Amino acid sequence: MFINYNKTIGLPVLAVKAGQKLCKVKDFVIDTNSGKFLGIFCIKSGFIFTSKYFIGEEKIKNFGKNALTIEDEKSLENPYQNETIAPMIKKRIKIKNNNVLTESGSDLGEVKNFEIDLISNKLSKIVVSGGIFQDFFRGEIIIPYSQIVSIGRDAIIVKDAVVKQIEGTQETQTKKELSATPICIKRGVGS
Repeated sequence: MFINYNKTIGLPVLAVKAGQKLCKVKDFVIDTNSGKFLGIFCIKSGFIFTSKYFIGEEKIKNFGKNALTIEDEKSLENPYQNETIAPMIKKRIKIKNNNVLTESGSDLGEVKNFEIDLISNKLSKIVVSGGIFQDFFRGEIIIPYSQIVSIGRDAIIVKDAVVKQIEGTQETQTKKELSATPICIKRGVGS
């Protein structure tokens, strides 16, 4: 089962025991060294203050289409008091909207979405957009986690092979288009 980042952000977090909305999903927590999905950050808006919580992946009962469910309010942790999560917050490394570059420095664009594989409990793939103009001609790029070299504060670095795969895909599409073009020309000329 794969969890789509864009479809999950903003979902309510419900406590199954109380049938109560506790907070809403704010972000995913991923170990940028291993790609492991650790859990989620959620926020609870009060009258004056907004509280931020961490829910470990082992405490998440289900990712539903309309809500994320947990057992009860005890599943909510203070992220700043969690020994694993607090240092990650200080690093301020994000995946969504982070720049994507190849090892040789080619700019591929920004991450617009990503997915988590709940079976392996790891980052599965990132979806990269080069902007409206580039997306129109080449489309968005889907990069599997196996092609990611590192995830840092300023950029996600991917293997150079990604560019070759993009070029190979575009070449295959161009060949198909070229092979279709003469047929259209021949029909026009022969009539």
